Amino acid sequence: MQTETTTKLRLTFEKILADENIDSTTALLDNFDRYYLPLTNWINAQHQSTPVIIGINGSQGSGKSTLCKILSALLINGFDKNVINLSIDDLYKTRQQRQQLATDIHPLFATRGVPGTHDTELGQFVLQQLKQEKPVRIPAFDKATDDRVQESSWSSVNHQVDIILFEGWCVGARAEQESSLDTAINSLEEKEDSDKTWRTHVNKELEEDYQLLFSYIDKLIMLKIPDFDKVFE
Repeated sequence: MQTETTTKLRLTFEKILADENIDSTTALLDNFDRYYLPLTNWINAQHQSTPVIIGINGSQGSGKSTLCKILSALLINGFDKNVINLSIDDLYKTRQQRQQLATDIHPLFATRGVPGTHDTELGQFVLQQLKQEKPVRIPAFDKATDDRVQESSWSSVNHQVDIILFEGWCVGARAEQESSLDTAINSLEEKEDSDKTWRTHVNKELEEDYQLLFSYIDKLIMLKIPDFDKVFE
């Protein structure tokens, strides 16, 4: 890549760090050359003639949303790509739908987060439309009200899209073996899911409908944290 373009992208990177209130230390800026620029080049190379979907998986707090902001800005400014960011969080089922799941299957499904609380059919439709370069509206979820935003307020995509960055903690995840569900892994499962109804349904959803959704992903990136203490940090 030409030095002039690299300099332009470094300035873009520094601006995003400032906008996100991230301390732009020397070590972090060094990561621009070591990680962010090579990753941007790699994603750009994945796009040929048709839209490409890049899945980004990582635990809460691993930096998925920030990474997507950085990558989209670099791809737009450095390669003139049309980029769409889509979070699996915006595919959550409505509060009413989750309340119905809580009534029909298990009370824990009233709480969004796990597989089974997303509208996978809606997600498939959105990704399919983007892949086929057709107009589509991008769903939005308001965590403050714990409900989906009215469709009239969704953003519209009426132009060609080159790259879709699809992020979420369970994006690309696979189901576990049923035997692994026998032992509760925490106090929540031990006390509130003693008969395994909740986690069995989560696993089934992950094995079936979620794999249909994830089948649209062309390449998958995982952000691996050192340990779960980083989630709290």
